Amino acid sequence: MAALYCYLPDQVIKMSGKSSGLTLLILVALMSAGGWLILGSSGVRLLAGYTLVVSSFAVFAFLVRRENTRPLTRREVGAWDHVQAGGRSNYIRKAVVKGLLLGVVSSSVAVYSQHSGGGFGAYDLALFAALVLVVTFAMYYLADRMWDLNEKRSKKP
Repeated sequence: MAALYCYLPDQVIKMSGKSSGLTLLILVALMSAGGWLILGSSGVRLLAGYTLVVSSFAVFAFLVRRENTRPLTRREVGAWDHVQAGGRSNYIRKAVVKGLLLGVVSSSVAVYSQHSGGGFGAYDLALFAALVLVVTFAMYYLADRMWDLNEKRSKKP
């Protein structure tokens, strides 16, 4: 990671301010283009798509980790104080509800497409239920980690 940091100056990968949205949009576009190249292809297109997806994800992970090591800004401190006043359990409960809704919506789309394609069985329903549980658990885990990270970042000088 240190070598990657040397080649990416702060001006290019600044994550706070107006450029953060553009940076994330570009990374999502690159990941989507890579996913499109991967679908139904082989050879050079598959390799190029895989490279786009993996490299975009690696840069995204680098940016997020780098941003999370910095202390909170004044605006973030104000937002964090508001969230913190609600309590940890309320914060995690809201994240779990959002994860449950996201899981149900994404699973219902999959159930509908499976049903319109010729029907589905108990095995398919079990897979869709497992998808809901995985998404819900992922949201719980992320909320728990974000709470701990924000607690740690708010205590830095």
